[in-house]
Amino acid sequence: MKEFKPSFHYDQKGMFVGLDKSNKSIRIPIDTWHETNMQVIGPTRYGKGILLGNIMDQAIKNGDALFYIDPKKDKFAPHIMYQACKEAGRKFVYLSLHDDGPGEWAPFKGGKERDGLSRLERAFGLEFSGDPGTDYYKSQERKGLVRTFKETRDLEALLALLEENEDSRIAAELARWQEIKSLRPKGKGFSIAEALQENAVVYVQGHLDDDVVKTATKVFIVELIQEARRLEEERKTHLTAIIDEVSFLVSKELAQALATAVGFRVNFVQIGRAHV
Repeated sequence: MKEFKPSFHYDQKGMFVGLDKSNKSIRIPIDTWHETNMQVIGPTRYGKGILLGNIMDQAIKNGDALFYIDPKKDKFAPHIMYQACKEAGRKFVYLSLHDDGPGEWAPFKGGKERDGLSRLERAFGLEFSGDPGTDYYKSQERKGLVRTFKETRDLEALLALLEENEDSRIAAELARWQEIKSLRPKGKGFSIAEALQENAVVYVQGHLDDDVVKTATKVFIVELIQEARRLEEERKTHLTAIIDEVSFLVSKELAQALATAVGFRVNFVQIGRAHV
């Protein structure tokens, strides 16, 4: 164990990650950092949070956009992000995807219509599986959903229209989502596109014990990927996306994004637990 102040070792040419046995700084060149995804794995209380706090502090002070997506509630991350933003004169946003925290976000309103519809299909398990039997029923459900989605992307309005059409399964699923006020803002709500264009720093808090909020967190990650790609030309800076408890949020979209994200100026930091 070493005691030192990480900020003494900051250098905009590289991302400082620690000291070697000779107390020399270990840095990842910025170009390498921006072009490489990172995975931080270790048991609880083994220092993952300290390393990540150090990385977030530098990313914020280097001017990068930063999203920290946390399916639980980290005690320290939001405070580190807020303090770094305060020192750097940058905007910090705290967004909760459940009703016990601040902020509101409409899961299917952002981005292009096709992207919003794809998020809705994924949220309710309507992607085709290759099984003719189940895919037939999914195709029937999807037809009604597409028609309704062209009229509105609002949760409450979608639910009302689907109930009129007696689409019982999707309507029942939407009714569960509609119960969460933070997912049906009365006004505009949080915009991922605007946050990316404003180069914001955002802490997103989900919930591991609520299936709807956990699915909403996955949908948030999909929209972040979609919008980062769509707005690549308009975004001013690189985006670092940190995803905590990644084993609970793993998805096909995240796996695909890890392979292609560096092509549209995004790198991912995944955090996971390991047992010893």
